[in-house]
Amino acid sequence: MYNWTFHVLGPRWSFFVGLCAWLPGILSMVNACAAVVALLQALNPTWFPLPWQQGCVIACVLLLTWALSMQRTRAVQHVLNVAVGAMGGATLFLAAAMAVWLLKGHPSATMLVDASGWRVVLGPQGNLALLGSATLALLGSDMPLSLTGETKTRKSIPRHLVWGTLLTLGGYIVFTFGVLVIQGAGVAQQTINPMVLLIGTIDRVFGSAMGGVMAFCLLLYFMMIPVALNVCFSRLLVVSALHQQISMRLAQVTRHRVPATALGTQVVFGLLATALIYMVVPLFNLKQSADLSNIMYNVLGAGLLLVWIISFLFPFLLLAILAGRQGKAFRRTCVIPFPILVISMITGPLLCMLTFVTTLTNSFIPSLLPNATWGWIVGAVASGSLIIAAICSMLSNSEAKWEALQEQQAEMLARPNVPATLEAQHQSKGF
Repeated sequence: MYNWTFHVLGPRWSFFVGLCAWLPGILSMVNACAAVVALLQALNPTWFPLPWQQGCVIACVLLLTWALSMQRTRAVQHVLNVAVGAMGGATLFLAAAMAVWLLKGHPSATMLVDASGWRVVLGPQGNLALLGSATLALLGSDMPLSLTGETKTRKSIPRHLVWGTLLTLGGYIVFTFGVLVIQGAGVAQQTINPMVLLIGTIDRVFGSAMGGVMAFCLLLYFMMIPVALNVCFSRLLVVSALHQQISMRLAQVTRHRVPATALGTQVVFGLLATALIYMVVPLFNLKQSADLSNIMYNVLGAGLLLVWIISFLFPFLLLAILAGRQGKAFRRTCVIPFPILVISMITGPLLCMLTFVTTLTNSFIPSLLPNATWGWIVGAVASGSLIIAAICSMLSNSEAKWEALQEQQAEMLARPNVPATLEAQHQSKGF
């Protein structure tokens, strides 16, 4: 998105789009660490009841994220492949549990053939908020494309788009149907901690031993999500630094070509967000502090979704601009049939705007945060994050300009037969 916007609309818009795409990555790192806390609490509800304890666990996971991210990219990829395998195993466990449950003669806990169950329901107990949850889950599927500049062949791009999309959709379908068949929609709506729901589904069919295996697979996966996010989104900082829109220090790499400064900067931002959410906010006598991890997991997810949607509007707008500018040349170079692209140019922005509105007006957790409270909290998280990021980017941009000026002066001093200072120029002219 950054590259497209840079070539179509220029550096200013590309920086804004990059900021809107980068910021959710930082919040996603904290959000994934909150999922680790939720998973540990699912194993033992007495663990980490206080917000500051949850914040300390998240900080430890973020520091582990930084340590792993600093390794060679190939080594990090091997670790992430293990985590992906763990999630694949968890998906197979749930699919097997659903099959065994039905083969033993148990009826489905949810009447999937009932047409009334598929209706869109409004209100506090409605299901319209699921649109935001589903969109948030699928928006990150393009994240690995930020690393395509470091691949040896372009075949990896369509391979990821095809297999990544199919595996992501298939995994979410298996998890959703597995929970609906074994636990039921009512239990799913009443369970605040989603990890309790997933582990309980396996426990109900295979027993606690396999439930422990499921918990281990989920724990490994969610602990590696911040590592993947840190590695992928650091590339946005590197590219922005190379374009002199932020400090060039963020483009520095180690001898293994790891962007150490960018990776460390993102972890620092994550630690600051964690301290604000889990240590500063509870000082204001938050009533439901025991549920803070679950509340912030959903609030952060919704807030980053609002910011992410802004950046995802631009690919569709850029397609329309390019189609209008280049005309027939654009159609000749299209990999996807042009009519399908036209449909996406229309439906994409509409879906983004619909998701934006429904996420802001429909609480993900109505039992903890009603719609009225949910809207202004999520809106405050999204707008506050954008404001803070904009201030930090302006400071970094001014530093980048100063670095560029210093570099120009250094080049002038290094040129032969060129006066070093303005005073020397005046002296050479007889002043």
